[in-house]
Amino acid sequence: MNQDFEKKDITKYFYLFFIIIAFTFSAFSIITHYYLSVIQKVSFKEFNINKFLERNLGFFYYFTLQSNLLIFFIYLLLLLKIKKIKINYTEIKKLIKPSILSAACVYIIIVATVYNVILRRLYSPVGIQKIIDNFLHLINPVLYIIFWLIFLDRENFYKKNYLYYSFRWIIYPLIYLFVVCFIGFFIRKFPYPFLNFYKIGFLPFILNIIFLILFFFFISFLVYIIGKINLNKTNLNKNKD
Repeated sequence: MNQDFEKKDITKYFYLFFIIIAFTFSAFSIITHYYLSVIQKVSFKEFNINKFLERNLGFFYYFTLQSNLLIFFIYLLLLLKIKKIKINYTEIKKLIKPSILSAACVYIIIVATVYNVILRRLYSPVGIQKIIDNFLHLINPVLYIIFWLIFLDRENFYKKNYLYYSFRWIIYPLIYLFVVCFIGFFIRKFPYPFLNFYKIGFLPFILNIIFLILFFFFISFLVYIIGKINLNKTNLNKNKD
């Protein structure tokens, strides 16, 4: 009995430790990137409010930052809700809605995949910016995927079909695409080169949008299926017991 209690106790501490580490990495990368992108480039001797606001808007212009902020707030909300260190694993899984956890998982996988497959070769950050770049596009996504696999409340999540979730999850990315393209139409600045229809042309732009939407549904399907597989395994084990 004592050994079983100690194992469970260690497991609870491990879960909490993992959440704190993931939260710390997320906070560090976002705050540091904000400092490098906004604060460091602002002259406080000749402070210009318009330029300061412009840099802030530019900081939040990227889907990468928005997705990383989303997982940061998920970690933060979870930590604020955990009032006792010895809260059990089942209770932790009940603290955040599983649909939100999975939506964030889809977004961060898209961020990591698109950047590392397509965009990484277009940018050459150095020094601390290169470290932060890897945090935002590689380390944070990997940690969040592990977090999602551990803490997803599958029993309450997979009561509806894939289409129900995927069409809910795509609302935010579609709004994002519409807003950045609408703003880009007037200021001729786009967060990603494959959205710049002034340079690549309208037809390639439309094809890129279609590809992104199809890719989104593919990643959503993978996230849904992986959860279903794990849920099926859990149910099989329960039935055997």
